Amino acid sequence: MSLIEFAALVHAELREAGITTVLSGGAAVDIHSGGGQPSDDLDFVTGHLVAEIEAVLTRLGFVRARDPRQSVFTHPLAKWYLEFPAAPLAFGNRTVPMTECPEIQTSEGPLRIITPTHCLMDRLAACGHWDDTAALTQALSVAHACVDEIDWDALRRFVEEEGIAGHRLVSKFSRDAPKWLFT
Repeated sequence: MSLIEFAALVHAELREAGITTVLSGGAAVDIHSGGGQPSDDLDFVTGHLVAEIEAVLTRLGFVRARDPRQSVFTHPLAKWYLEFPAAPLAFGNRTVPMTECPEIQTSEGPLRIITPTHCLMDRLAACGHWDDTAALTQALSVAHACVDEIDWDALRRFVEEEGIAGHRLVSKFSRDAPKWLFT
């Protein structure tokens, strides 16, 4: 089973229980890059309580991490673990309504996931605020795979509003991306 199929199955089970989630983070990078940036976990952003999520996942054989402050779940047969960061969905200082994230169709059903533009916002914020070189590699992978799906104007505004346009990693992205924010 692929990461996207696994994500869609988890999403469907949670959705059936009335739990709204959006796939974000490294798993979204992996999907939008065409599998070029493997992830060990699936981050489902949600506004629901961990106890609600746990009730659904334990029925499926998932086990919650021992630390009650964490929202991490593992399954003995799964390659990936699940995390549930609390809403709101945010990239840097920008909050994004979960309804702005599309549902994509997979062989296992629909999956609500951040857009490639959101993915780049997330990774470039990590570059600019935390000097994260892995995030640069991930951002470039998504940019090359999704060049025509990215809202480059929105990304430009985001980078300027975040105050990260001059950061060395963001500048490197500017040089190496298939299109860039600054002319």
